[in-house]
Amino acid sequence: MASKATVINVDNYQELIGNGTPAILDFWATWCPHCKRIAPSYDKVAAEYEGKLIVGKVDTDEDPAIAQKYDIEYLPTFVQCPRQGRGPRQQGCHRRIHPQPSGHLT
Repeated sequence: MASKATVINVDNYQELIGNGTPAILDFWATWCPHCKRIAPSYDKVAAEYEGKLIVGKVDTDEDPAIAQKYDIEYLPTFVQCPRQGRGPRQQGCHRRIHPQPSGHLT
């Protein structure tokens, strides 16, 4: 099954994220085993929330400038981007990822 998550890079960041569109971003790298472990769950979230918010993936090796913008230090890191500003973040590999109405990730 192909991923429903949107690849976010320096070419499309401003259009997709920089304009205030609600989003959740997965900061990952190809060499990260925890990133690979969580990928199937993240793909399910992307399918579930398709059309409701942007569910994006940022390869930190390919686009380090975006990772720096969000002060990413650990992989994987999930950042929720509300309409304005930055939202909460979740670092590490957890069994479930679900955007919550309160703005927190579980």
